[in-house]
Amino acid sequence: MKYITGIKKSLLHLLFPHVCEGCGSDALSSESCLCVRCIHDLPATGFEKHAFNPIEKMLAGRIPFEKATAQFYFTKEGLMQNLMHRFKYRGNSTLGKQLGVLMGIQLSRSNRFDDIEALIPLPLFENKERQRGFNQSNVLCMGIAEVLNLPIIEDAVIRPVHTDTQTKKAG
Repeated sequence: MKYITGIKKSLLHLLFPHVCEGCGSDALSSESCLCVRCIHDLPATGFEKHAFNPIEKMLAGRIPFEKATAQFYFTKEGLMQNLMHRFKYRGNSTLGKQLGVLMGIQLSRSNRFDDIEALIPLPLFENKERQRGFNQSNVLCMGIAEVLNLPIIEDAVIRPVHTDTQTKKAG
């Protein structure tokens, strides 16, 4: 029976290959969207470990907050841009959840965020979420929550009006 299952998996892989979303390699586990090399190559910032990191400095005085971080650097034509486009615009929520899990792992290694009580995803405007089919912020929170064992509060923030896309803004 194992032999037949192995042949079945091989044929399915031939017809519908499971490849890394980052580089296209087929050397990855069936549970992952990313190969070990791409996970290793993710441009982690390490900001979660440091008070007064660049994100906290940027937000200071603009909005009230206690701590802030960005998990990965985003560069034009880089690995993160490729992955975010696959997640956000091609509807790959499985990839988004895995990125959330990776974010959760980084946060769990930092004592700075141990006092978090819940995750609150920022909502999309209703029409945009309907068009996209999911809220990418919520998907990332699901991955983070899985690692940190936190509840997700989806109705704490509302978005009453449509705002312009961030992708067309400079800077």
